Amino acid sequence: MKIRRRNKLSLTTGEVAKICDVAPRTVSKWCDSGRLKHYRIPTEKDTGSKEGDRRVYKDDLVAFMRLTGMRVPAGLEICSRVLLIGFPPMAVSLLDGIYKSENIIFDSADNGFDAGVYCAKHLPQVIAMRPWSIPADDAICMIQRIMLHDNAPHVLVLLPEDGHRRESYSRLNCELIEYGETVEQIGKRIYAALNPE
Repeated sequence: MKIRRRNKLSLTTGEVAKICDVAPRTVSKWCDSGRLKHYRIPTEKDTGSKEGDRRVYKDDLVAFMRLTGMRVPAGLEICSRVLLIGFPPMAVSLLDGIYKSENIIFDSADNGFDAGVYCAKHLPQVIAMRPWSIPADDAICMIQRIMLHDNAPHVLVLLPEDGHRRESYSRLNCELIEYGETVEQIGKRIYAALNPE
């Protein structure tokens, strides 16, 4: 899986509380329970805090807000995330280059496990899949599980050349892409899914 440098911008629990319109103690409870990812920074000795103040990365807050169905305020969302499953590295690089100015991050996974880990961590807005790159039953099961999520991403499935399992994929409420579309054409579909009219 392609690794990206994490966004370094972070927020205090008080700032998170204002954004989510909750009490700061609620944010602390989310952190303590593990629902909201956070880290601690050292504090001065005279504060009496042994553990340090909490900080939350903006991208972790956005993921948490999406997961819990909260509206993400304009300006908080740093970028759009797209997961490409089974695409060659050259296609990922090409899309990255074309849409860099649009603030879209394209990441890739080569198998169902890596895709599941990525989805749990980043909650992408769009997933594009070449299902023949993983076992067919795994691809269908993966899409079914993705679609169970309240804030399910838009899923595009590039059909194999022979159209195998077209009927199975069409029942899953995902967008089907005919075999033979270029990477640029797939990029336009992804962009349209991120920016519905």
